[in-house]
Amino acid sequence: MSDNTTELLESQHVRLLRGSGRFTGPNTMEVTTVVDATTVTETVEFDAALVSTGSRPRIPEWCNPDGERILTTRDCYPPSVFPESVTVVGSGVTGVEFVHMFSSFGSKVTLVVSRQQVLPGKDPEVAAVLEQEFMDRGVKLLMGARAESIERVDDDGTPDSSGSRVVVRCDDGRSVTSSHAVLAIGSIPNTADIGLEAAGVAVNDWGYVDVNHHCVTNVDHIYAAGDISGKLPLSSVASIQGRKVAEHVMGLHTRSHRHLDYDKAASAIFTEPEIADVGHAEACLLYTS
Repeated sequence: MSDNTTELLESQHVRLLRGSGRFTGPNTMEVTTVVDATTVTETVEFDAALVSTGSRPRIPEWCNPDGERILTTRDCYPPSVFPESVTVVGSGVTGVEFVHMFSSFGSKVTLVVSRQQVLPGKDPEVAAVLEQEFMDRGVKLLMGARAESIERVDDDGTPDSSGSRVVVRCDDGRSVTSSHAVLAIGSIPNTADIGLEAAGVAVNDWGYVDVNHHCVTNVDHIYAAGDISGKLPLSSVASIQGRKVAEHVMGLHTRSHRHLDYDKAASAIFTEPEIADVGHAEACLLYTS
């Protein structure tokens, strides 16, 4: 898919710069690339810019992923070695999808659930069905347990940075030992160190770039889309945001059109059974009413 997209862009004579970029002003960006083992820095001027740098796994202070046995979700696409047993920390959408994947391939799986149900924010009836399916598969659920440390140990349980086991300790005194652990407790936007302040683009307290219904930031010719916009972190949403940005840049927003309605965006969770929803969860509606 990536190759097809690249070919499409090149066929439309889009110039691709493979490197790192940062704003140096409201209408300029500095791009650093490597050409024939030589670092080249180029200043690019623009009339409009779209920032879509995505997000990265959130890593708490009490965990140091090593990419070998203590993994982030990025390390699992695919894992270098399929785990004999694995503890998944985090019971949101990404966490339960990895539980489903690992258990389907025969791993012994434990899921650390910080609340009293998986998929917090989804309807409890739906979460209960998935929990039962997990238990039927032999998945162990640690309900109401919040992880507070993850470390590698040797076969005797002694801390060892090269140990063959991983122990996850929770704040209620419970712990679980497995061959691997996966951290799936959310993501943070990639808005640091790209010069947004030089361009005058504001970032909120959570690191996201606030946008209006045209995906325009507080700087009227700079747009943001995808995970950094703080909207639904779905590729389908980012794709539609990109279309809206293109429409606005070309002035097509002055014609009859529909604004993005994030409350009506569909989403899916790839477990067994599969889960899909559109709109608000029942609990959310009851709370807001």
